[in-house]
Amino acid sequence: MRVVFLQDIPNVAEAGDIKTVKRGYAKNYLLPRSLAVLASAHELNRLEAIKRAAVVYREKQSNVVSELAKKIEGSRITIMQRAGPVGQLYGSVTAGMVAKELADTLGIDIERRSINLEQAIRQTGEFRASLRLGPDVSASFSVTVVAEDSDRVAGKSFATAQLVESELEEKDSSDDVDSNESEKFTHDD
Repeated sequence: MRVVFLQDIPNVAEAGDIKTVKRGYAKNYLLPRSLAVLASAHELNRLEAIKRAAVVYREKQSNVVSELAKKIEGSRITIMQRAGPVGQLYGSVTAGMVAKELADTLGIDIERRSINLEQAIRQTGEFRASLRLGPDVSASFSVTVVAEDSDRVAGKSFATAQLVESELEEKDSSDDVDSNESEKFTHDD
């Protein structure tokens, strides 16, 4: 079925394109949502007007998106999450959580699928992420993950580190004593 696309559809077509698509895709998705119309003689005559309108719309969207990218670029968001004594999170920070926090910070709607985390966030610290705003526009920002009760966790991790260190020192000193005693027994023979 031949259709004329009225709006840009990512990875399918741009507004003003004439394409042959499957009948079910056209009848169940494109036509009810007014994303395309059947390629009739009348619509083919309107094709130039559709293309001009699409170019104007893309330019307007490009300006809006570039302004938003400038606003987001280099920004920093902080997410509070439960964590263990060494900074390991109970669970992980998801793209949905980052999108919600970024939306709350900027006051705009952000879709979680447009967030790209460079790596899985499973511990406290600072991480890089990017937001895909369009086909060729993206903005990067920092995500800082801190423990919900960071004072208590930091105190425990410091105390735990001191305890482990003192135990290692005791073990090393007892190993030295044991090795000296074993040398005595080997020399007596």
